[in-house]
Amino acid sequence: MTEQASKTTPNAKTTEITIDEQPYEVEDKETAVSEILALAGKGFDSYYLVQIKGKKERTRYEEDPAELVKLHEGSKFVTVFRGETPVS
Repeated sequence: MTEQASKTTPNAKTTEITIDEQPYEVEDKETAVSEILALAGKGFDSYYLVQIKGKKERTRYEEDPAELVKLHEGSKFVTVFRGETPVS
């Protein structure tokens, strides 16, 4: 089951993307980094975004929450925590 982004409207053409392996549908072909993080319930203050293209190419979005990202059907993203990870 695909989660619907809050900004989708009925009968609008959508693009399916994945964030942390969860599917989302968005209407816009360009979306700000902060909006992509918000879809996953995460904020730019604590997380940054990495776009995965192919097997080796990665694009990191760490600097500007307003930076626009071009979205394509099947675009894949992961979120990365900015803080320290506790060691047990």
